[in-house]
Amino acid sequence: MILNNLTHIAYKNSDLTNNPFLLIFFFLFGINLLVAQRPHCHADEMIQHQLAEQGLEHQLQDYKQSLKNLSPTRDEGVVHTIPVVVHVIHSGESIGSGSNLSIAKIMEQMSTLNNDFNQLNTDQNQIPSEFASRAANVELEFCLAQTDPSGNTTSGITRTQFGSISSISFIENNIKPQTQWDPRRYMNVWIVRMPDANILGYSYLPIPAFLNRTVDGVVISHLKIGNQGSTTKGRTLVHEVGHYFGLPHLWGENENDCDEDDQIADTPAVRAPYYGHPVYPQFTCGTSDMFMNYMEYVNDNCMFMFTEGQKTVMRSIVNNQRLSLLNNSETACSTTVSTAPSPQLNELVKIFPNPCYEELAITVPDNQIIKELTIFDSAGKMVDFQSIANESGSKTRYIDTNAFQNGMFILRIETHTGETYAKRFVKLAN
Repeated sequence: MILNNLTHIAYKNSDLTNNPFLLIFFFLFGINLLVAQRPHCHADEMIQHQLAEQGLEHQLQDYKQSLKNLSPTRDEGVVHTIPVVVHVIHSGESIGSGSNLSIAKIMEQMSTLNNDFNQLNTDQNQIPSEFASRAANVELEFCLAQTDPSGNTTSGITRTQFGSISSISFIENNIKPQTQWDPRRYMNVWIVRMPDANILGYSYLPIPAFLNRTVDGVVISHLKIGNQGSTTKGRTLVHEVGHYFGLPHLWGENENDCDEDDQIADTPAVRAPYYGHPVYPQFTCGTSDMFMNYMEYVNDNCMFMFTEGQKTVMRSIVNNQRLSLLNNSETACSTTVSTAPSPQLNELVKIFPNPCYEELAITVPDNQIIKELTIFDSAGKMVDFQSIANESGSKTRYIDTNAFQNGMFILRIETHTGETYAKRFVKLAN
């Protein structure tokens, strides 16, 4: 991939572009930098490679042409829910270590995804005034699936151990086919230890060569999930989900061509991707560049927005190519949690204090072993999940409730013998 810094510098100074010696310098220096490629999204490379292998390059051109003719859908104001299954691919680490990420980290990532797609991000006030009116609430909500393809209750998270991931083709040809849930019903997200540290993630556009195939879904590095510092705040997944719902990069398929952009009218043409934390304003194609868009390559603390035009594309994809996700969302994203206790566990499991403030305690007798704890809010959506190792020494477990909103919740307990117990509790502010 051509690094944009050289290109941006050259095109911002016409004297440089007229100086052949400087152009030769930029070219030779750029060749050396290609060896030390910057971390990036791998979507363009994967899409072009796969289409070329199948002789289907025309599908991408047809898709890009179709973006020019889209108009807003009629369901504005309706928030659509997308069922998500997260496949944690690890190499045997304990939960919470290395690539075997904790449920808390995954929930943190889901919160970022929902905030950014619903314009609830607290840093949107950093959008430059010239672009502020174009910022959009996409009105897509993402939930960890609560029902699996067989109709069983699930946390929406699977954990699968593989050996060393040696290549991207191993992900495509081995991991995906062995773990994918029906892509017509779930948005599959694979969290992996990338074989190349420069690849942060990738996803395919919803065109026939990829749609509902074994490759369909989002792949993301375990190092880019959730908040892991100022440059990593969970927005790599926001970017890749943008691809999943039809958004190209702002510069289009090819860099260094101002006529080759994303075909979306309200995202200005840009010559090449931006990295790091650019200083506003920047110009490469005669207009101010929208480098703070989620479909750019800037640091996470420098991207803040989707546009109304990008919203139109994504809502169109949801209502057409990915409509089957909506048809599955009612069953996959909402589970009726029974509060009638199993007779065997009645009076055996206790929770206190109720109402609680910072912590909820659960006591069980010595002959009971908790396998899973799941907490649902009053709307039936899962807000916490804990898988517990087989242990019998402790009679009391504690759940940190500081991050919960005030209100009523339902705690569902499953034991290693398959018995379940559910009980309501209330969280109050301190």
